[in-house]
Amino acid sequence: MNSVGFLITARLKSSRLPMKLLAKIGEQEIIRHVIRRAKSIVGIDRVVLCTSHNIQDLPLIEIAKEEGIYYFSGSEADVLDRLGQAASTFGLDAFVSMTGDNPAFCAYHATRVADLLRCDESIDYVYIPDLPIGTAVYGLNTCAVRAACELKTEVDTEIWGPFINRPKFFSVHPLQATPGFQIPARLTIDNPEDYLFMLALASHFKGDFSSLTLPDIGRIIQEHPELTRINGGIVQRGASEELLATLEAFFTNNETRIREIIKRHKKS
Repeated sequence: MNSVGFLITARLKSSRLPMKLLAKIGEQEIIRHVIRRAKSIVGIDRVVLCTSHNIQDLPLIEIAKEEGIYYFSGSEADVLDRLGQAASTFGLDAFVSMTGDNPAFCAYHATRVADLLRCDESIDYVYIPDLPIGTAVYGLNTCAVRAACELKTEVDTEIWGPFINRPKFFSVHPLQATPGFQIPARLTIDNPEDYLFMLALASHFKGDFSSLTLPDIGRIIQEHPELTRINGGIVQRGASEELLATLEAFFTNNETRIREIIKRHKKS
């Protein structure tokens, strides 16, 4: 049975909404809501805040200590390497991953992903394609992440999905969302409008925001459909066409070497 952790990637470098992870929803900071939601997930061996060596990120480490979770400081730009190093440091065979700017991520589906990783060591990557933006976690096998880190030449891996979502080389498992959780909302915090939307949701929820579920959000939106106009016009940023084209060429032209590296990491 695999040892499975929950790794939260978090930094305070945001330009569109400066220091956003320290902004509050109710009485608690956004990052604290993420941590508390992660701690509620069943089947997680340890929760780790994965931040950078930059002194600017020290407040995040202090919050991790206050919340009684582990922390890891790694590369600023290379998020995939930071995740792999943290997983290795804490002896994790696999891990569930979420970024710190998603305080409404779905703990129920995170538990489902953790169950898959714990019981099936052959799975390299799990994703949930039909949940709202900001709510779907990812599941990763640590050996697969190490292999991807050796393969890549790019240093900036803030958007790391295209490096490992390669069914031709890795065991990729799309997980279907449970009916009733696919609601029409954008639930990440990249911009001021996203933060205002979260504050609006919180104002209509009587409980602790850290326990707010997707069905709860669905009911709130059904009763107050005007709320989705707050951040409904924002387009989510993805990997650039240039990066995607570069990766396609790399994986096409280096198939034998890639398979050898992946096989070696899985054996180790």
